[in-house]
Amino acid sequence: MKKTKTFLKVITLWYNLSMDNVSHEDLYEPRPKLGTVCYFLGAIDSLCQRWDMDDASFAELSVKFFMNKEQYFFNDIANHVLMNYFGKNHRVEFATISMVIGGNAFRDWIDSSEPSSTATETLSELITEWKKKPNLGVDEVPLMTKIDEE
Repeated sequence: MKKTKTFLKVITLWYNLSMDNVSHEDLYEPRPKLGTVCYFLGAIDSLCQRWDMDDASFAELSVKFFMNKEQYFFNDIANHVLMNYFGKNHRVEFATISMVIGGNAFRDWIDSSEPSSTATETLSELITEWKKKPNLGVDEVPLMTKIDEE
């Protein structure tokens, strides 16, 4: 329990630093919103891997993170991504790449000897790119919605 609280504080700090250069208006488009969720899921996964946490701990930490009031804007999508990408194995290249970039940026920030590392600028750069093609492809839309059991 104490470890989870500490990890939530670290991820929330990373979130606040990363979102500092982001206009929230940019996050109402589907691709930037989904990409941002996946970016932070990648950071959470990186933290969990670093501390040898299992998948259940990753899921618990992710749900708790997105339930915080600062991140609640993303909560529904985060829950769908957790269920569809991880639970139903609906893997989409855009989501995978966003998670990897988020995990790598988080790791670079944690490993940096300078607290003002430029790793936190990565998200705003990505959102600028994602806004150029704001709509999702047909394979990406299911990540943001409830997929019925087959």
